[in-house]
Amino acid sequence: MGISKKMLIYLNYPNFKEYNNGDVAQKITDIVIEKKLNTIFWFPSDIEELKWNLYHHEHKYFGLGTTYEGLVYHAFDSRFSNVLRFVSKCKKVLQES
Repeated sequence: MGISKKMLIYLNYPNFKEYNNGDVAQKITDIVIEKKLNTIFWFPSDIEELKWNLYHHEHKYFGLGTTYEGLVYHAFDSRFSNVLRFVSKCKKVLQES
């Protein structure tokens, strides 16, 4: 997720702690939609390990090591046990550039 400082100020700096219905990105998205602000969703273009359902008619899953629109890589759960997956992806990107 990308968000500007200007938007964070407008949203009154929401709390970034996890909550029952999702993570930080979900919380920000919910607030933005509630305020009827413009939201653009990027969908998975590559998933290293399918893990969760994505409730969308075309893009049905996401998971560990998900790349969105070929641009943004999310190393889900890297704070727990998937840090090596992130390091591996970084090395791959550096080799390709």
